[in-house]
Amino acid sequence: MPRKLMVLAVLAILLLPSACSKDAAGLERYLNCAAIKKVDIVFVFDTSNSMGGEINELKAIANKFAADLKTSNIDYRLGLVEFRDFPQTCGEGDKIQCGSPGDLAYRHWGNGTITSDIQIFSSWLKDLKAGGGGEVGPEAILAALRHADSDMLWRDDAERAMIMLTDAGPHPDGSCCNAEGDTLEGTIFALTGQGTRVYVIGPDHPSLKKIAAETGGQFYKIRSGLSLRPILKEITQAMSCRFNVEVVARCLNKTLQAKATLVGNESIPYSAGQTEAWMYIDQAGEIARYNLSYNKTEESYGAEAPGVCGSLNLTVYGRVEQKSAVNTTRIECEPCQNAAEPESLSISGRIFDDDNGNAIMDATEPGLESWEIRLKKSDGSSDMARTDEKGFYIFTDLPPDRYELSAAVQMNWTATFPENGTRTVELDAVSESDINFGLRIPVANIAPEIADLTAEPGSPQIAGTAITWTANASDMEGDQLLYRFFLNGQAMTDWNADNTWIWTPAEDGKYLIRIELRDGKHAGPDESDDKWSYEFEINAAASEPAPESQAISWDRPYGGQGHDWGESVEQTADGGYIITGTTDRSASSGEGKGDVWLFKADDNGSMLWEKTFGGPEWDDGYCVQQTIDAGYIITGSRGGDLWLIKTDENGTKIWDRIFGGPREDWGESVQQTGDGGYIIAGVTDRISSSVAGSGDLWLIRTDKNGTKIWDRVLGESGADWGRSVQQTADGGYIVTGLLDDSDLWLIKMDENGTRLWEKTFAGTGRAEGYAVQQIPQGGYVIAGATASLSGNLNEDLWLIKTDENGKKLWDKTYGGSDRDWGESVQQTDDGGFIIAGITYSSGRGSGDLWLVRTDKNGTMLWDKAYGGANRDWGQSVRQTDDSGYIIAGRTESYGAGYEGYEDLWLIKTDEKGDIPEEEKN
Repeated sequence: MPRKLMVLAVLAILLLPSACSKDAAGLERYLNCAAIKKVDIVFVFDTSNSMGGEINELKAIANKFAADLKTSNIDYRLGLVEFRDFPQTCGEGDKIQCGSPGDLAYRHWGNGTITSDIQIFSSWLKDLKAGGGGEVGPEAILAALRHADSDMLWRDDAERAMIMLTDAGPHPDGSCCNAEGDTLEGTIFALTGQGTRVYVIGPDHPSLKKIAAETGGQFYKIRSGLSLRPILKEITQAMSCRFNVEVVARCLNKTLQAKATLVGNESIPYSAGQTEAWMYIDQAGEIARYNLSYNKTEESYGAEAPGVCGSLNLTVYGRVEQKSAVNTTRIECEPCQNAAEPESLSISGRIFDDDNGNAIMDATEPGLESWEIRLKKSDGSSDMARTDEKGFYIFTDLPPDRYELSAAVQMNWTATFPENGTRTVELDAVSESDINFGLRIPVANIAPEIADLTAEPGSPQIAGTAITWTANASDMEGDQLLYRFFLNGQAMTDWNADNTWIWTPAEDGKYLIRIELRDGKHAGPDESDDKWSYEFEINAAASEPAPESQAISWDRPYGGQGHDWGESVEQTADGGYIITGTTDRSASSGEGKGDVWLFKADDNGSMLWEKTFGGPEWDDGYCVQQTIDAGYIITGSRGGDLWLIKTDENGTKIWDRIFGGPREDWGESVQQTGDGGYIIAGVTDRISSSVAGSGDLWLIRTDKNGTKIWDRVLGESGADWGRSVQQTADGGYIVTGLLDDSDLWLIKMDENGTRLWEKTFAGTGRAEGYAVQQIPQGGYVIAGATASLSGNLNEDLWLIKTDENGKKLWDKTYGGSDRDWGESVQQTDDGGFIIAGITYSSGRGSGDLWLVRTDKNGTMLWDKAYGGANRDWGQSVRQTDDSGYIIAGRTESYGAGYEGYEDLWLIKTDEKGDIPEEEKN
């Protein structure tokens, strides 16, 4: 008796556009609109030159789209795929131009991630740019859809939807520009096999309409002036309602009998022209379509398909008005007997030069010509083929079997994909066409080198002195560096990334200190790439211990009869101070209206030396830091350009670099990075700002010689400024400043300048961040100003503490009824914070330098106002070795500045913020 098998399968799916409710008229009242739906939505975006407007609009409305999805009870995830065309010429004589040079065929943002975080999705959109593509013409649409369906990280229990935006149709079947052999029918059936709906926004092209119709999606004609807002809203409304296709199928005497019922809140009745059902049968790669007829007695749709046997895939569609649903299942029928011999099959693919070693066949990577590939059969015999000029190979006339393919690895080459250079293929009923191999020539490793080994303090010292050893090293390839310190041949530390070691010798004598260095990526655990030794003398300790030092305090004005001010101060390794700012008085090398001013003071504020740098225009120094070679790095502006200056320990200029364009650019903050290079934050008015004079945040990364490695410009239409940058423990960067002339802006970037996340903090008024610091406990502290929390129209000093992801843990405002703000913040040795700025609400004048001390929770412990009858303010503060504080700023009340111009003002306080009374005049 013939075997009988009955299969019942129910699949919940996406619906097509139209809002519905139980009270709606017509068939819509049968649809289920109340339940929460899980929907993964992937935007498949044509980023050729002509699509710039649509890209910009999607960036603007992405947040609203996500909010509408959530309001509609949709548990959504969003993904992004962009496409243009294969950058190749093909056909006879390579006369057919597909994409433009440098184009990409397809790209999965976030490595195929489908995310529920709208901020991550928005960051992908912000970096999405139109380009390439040449004139409007066919694009790699079929390859993009297929890879989106197969390569994105879809949830197993969620419905699938794609929203494709394009201004062109796909290449026709058989075109050589379909470089991966895609066809329209094959792409559609792959999508329907996964139940993926495709909503198409594109030109009036029959292939695009067919993709939308046969996947259960919807087609929208793109035209000039078309807004995406109503279309995305309509799609959102469609996703909020659903119905199912319930299928009963069986095989009897090699005839498939299928019945389908459309069910929402209840069974949906037949309506001529408004409801229908059809099915696809895939048997061994042969696909056939059948329409299902409605049976009034059984209240279901049915059809029979004769001549079927073996395993087959059944896909049944249902339509209610403009909405559709799909059910896919696998059916086992009677075994096929006396079947014809299977047709011969093939295995093909490409061997490519994986130049970047990422084990992915990127569109720009060339094929390897005349490369040998071997095919081993299950019976032990083998065959060999060679690649053509583009790296393609093929084995034909193969019966179903298990095969092993291996790409020969030639001298100096290594396999990257797969790593062993061998792939196994099971040929059943379908030829395999993507059996690719990647190989590359590895770049020889360049060993790191030690530049020097320093001791602070230097030799000789007395027993009991704590001596800090620092190894300065670099690796040209940027690999991790590991250090190990030895004392008289005995290892004192394990291999680790810390290049410092503190040694406190107990006895006098001569000691040999050695540092060993290795590349953490290439060298073995017992190997070293470089060594450096240092002989150090220790004398016997004095019989009488030296008295403990106490924090000294003083203040000093510096300058002449013109404009002089301080912007940045740092305590140097010798206990003195380095200060930068601006002066317009005649100095050693000053030539222009205002010059960058750099001077060195001892621990009592006495000037040891000074340098000025400038040209014929106004030049400013905004930030200075002592570098690992005991010299200094300064950033500021020179004649309207961002200026970076490197000096030796005596302030003599070693080199300088100028970055900028035709309008205003300047640097606000600079820090030496772990590899000896520099990171600079500032402002540029040369690229994306649409308002002259407003500017964008500018981040520049250089090597140790000031040569630019990369830069990033971030911003919107208003003023967007970068005020402060710091390298973080993970090798990335944290930046604060101003966004759109309105909000305090906090941005986290990785080591390559890729934005990981950003946060804005604001209220009803303007807010800006002036300084940021990563703190050892994790997270960040920002000092700035806000006019949105104080209850009046003037700014208050604003202190914000966040976690490592930028989430605000607490914030505090300090100030009175007038304007107050903070310019600089640093965590103190007890975990609290010290902030310097200006206050108009307290003090004696029209603005006083303000110092605020808080505990670790931002609670004010004390504050001090310094100044006279005129305006005085603080720009930079640092805690000193004696637990006091050094502040740099400007004064119009003391020094030569009392005559109406400013003087640079340097204040050294004790741990309570006090200075001697006689010092205040």
